[in-house]
Amino acid sequence: MQLVGIGIDWISSERIRRFMKDHSPSFLERILTPSEKKKWRQSGRSSLQFSKFFVAKEAFFKALGGIWMGLEGFSGFDVKGVAGDRFQVESRDVEIKKGSRHEGVFLKNEQGVGAHVIVWA
Repeated sequence: MQLVGIGIDWISSERIRRFMKDHSPSFLERILTPSEKKKWRQSGRSSLQFSKFFVAKEAFFKALGGIWMGLEGFSGFDVKGVAGDRFQVESRDVEIKKGSRHEGVFLKNEQGVGAHVIVWA
């Protein structure tokens, strides 16, 4: 396998709370895929859960070296929880070689949440 890219992102807890307060729930849901929306609603619309989706998508986007699509472009990336703080990302909009792997790890502390993604093809 060949390394396609590495992406890292971090968001502070305070910043995500302000972001969620400043944007309507309908806007926030436009950023998420149907399966993510379900998980977010089940979490009580928690800022931690939203942070995880947000940083995972941002890190995946950075790993691909893509062109900025705006926040709503994030709805094309689906974060799938695997186990514990590990996750995978699938893309509906970005063509990546078949057999590629998109693996990530969440990092978190009281100040915020981060994600590290590696894309292999």
